[in-house]
Amino acid sequence: TNSTILIVIKGSKYMWYELLSICM
Repeated sequence: TNSTILIVIKGSKYMWYELLSICM
């Protein structure tokens, strides 16, 4: 279960990076 949460956090981090790159 912990590994799944870590994967979700990593995925959200990647999404934030994409959103930031689009804004900039």
